[in-house]
Amino acid sequence: MVEAARRLLDRAGVEATDLSTFPDELKLPCFNVPGVDALSVWLALRELVDESGFWPVVLGDAMRTELPRRPVDEILNAAGRISVSDWLKARAEELDLAVQEREDDKSAWPVEPLAHSEALRIAWGLDRSALPAFKMKPRDKCLFLLAPTRDCTEVPAYLQTGGYNECPPAEYHVAMLRYWRAAFDIEVAAVGAEELEIRVANPPRSAEAARKLAIEQFLFCPDNVWQDSDTLRGLAVSVWCAPVWRFWWD
Repeated sequence: MVEAARRLLDRAGVEATDLSTFPDELKLPCFNVPGVDALSVWLALRELVDESGFWPVVLGDAMRTELPRRPVDEILNAAGRISVSDWLKARAEELDLAVQEREDDKSAWPVEPLAHSEALRIAWGLDRSALPAFKMKPRDKCLFLLAPTRDCTEVPAYLQTGGYNECPPAEYHVAMLRYWRAAFDIEVAAVGAEELEIRVANPPRSAEAARKLAIEQFLFCPDNVWQDSDTLRGLAVSVWCAPVWRFWWD
């Protein structure tokens, strides 16, 4: 697998002298690039997925390895048995969605969408030289992993995403990604220890569609409201016409 990955990197013009495998159980090809180059490297490798059979994933500087590993096929089979609509209904009760909606910001919808960046936030880290000011800068090194699949929705199964705190287990990530791909043409770009970043070819273009998506994203990742946007309306505005969706679980 490493030799196939090396040929892919050569084909894409990516310099990676530290190509190795990670984690130990799966031995998936991984390598580092400067954080400033993360998006351009991802795009170059994404163009070659059909040919290479590897889906590129930006890991930033870490991924969770302490949780028990499960067979990839087990996770994918479990995902296939999930009814997304039924799960979202159950989550709505579990997370008291009705209360969240009742207390939501009722201010007027903006005239125009926010200015959105396509940068991958996972490739950036805290600039400690600027402390106490809070500034971000591209990481010196940004870890990439090549998942042996042409289907980006399978990436959480290979990386064993989720299964801690409010972050759902990997099969629910797979199921939700399949659901959103059908509606918005999404692609997984980055998966960190507590993060997920998705590129979106067809984001919601109306306020109604953005609000519906915001509720779905809250049910999938409540911290996007509780520790980021503060309100469902704020989350809806942030995903309106947005080319990248970001999820973070505390």
